Amino acid sequence: MNDFQRDFPFGMAKKHVTLGLVQSNPVDEFQYEYRYPADCQYIDRIRTSYTPDNRQTVVDFEIRRDTTGRVIWTNQVDAILDYQVIETDSSRYQVDFVLAFSYRLAELIAPRITKGDPFKLGPQAAANYDKAKRKAQAASLNEQQEPEPAQSEFVRAQFEETLYPLGAEWTAHPDNKDIF
Repeated sequence: MNDFQRDFPFGMAKKHVTLGLVQSNPVDEFQYEYRYPADCQYIDRIRTSYTPDNRQTVVDFEIRRDTTGRVIWTNQVDAILDYQVIETDSSRYQVDFVLAFSYRLAELIAPRITKGDPFKLGPQAAANYDKAKRKAQAASLNEQQEPEPAQSEFVRAQFEETLYPLGAEWTAHPDNKDIF
């Protein structure tokens, strides 16, 4: 199941939490050490104070281990983690997800049940899995609204040049938002 959930970050398995601080200044490169959530399958990102986040505001982090379990090292104060949970409650699975998962299971089981898969049921199931997965992905993406990505500083600088006379002092917008 976990490998299948890694194929696409389904909305039903997304979660965000404020991380619990373990210690400050664990190493020279990082200022904070946080506890890794027990139900975390994999990390999407650590949020920043910028809205919306973009590639210029990515928070660096490393995953390590201490005597109790996994920890996350980062420089983000009061870190909020977006991650994919290990979803074990099948009542939370979406219909499209279940159909795609059944095709994935069929692909893996076919060669063992049919003694080498002489009828090529595995590849047929793999093709059906791919179609069902794309449909499930589209349905999951339709259930959310992503913010408009911020324009690059280059584009903003060009726009500002039309607003302000040449030679005027230019500074980057600290909130990384469009000025339109």
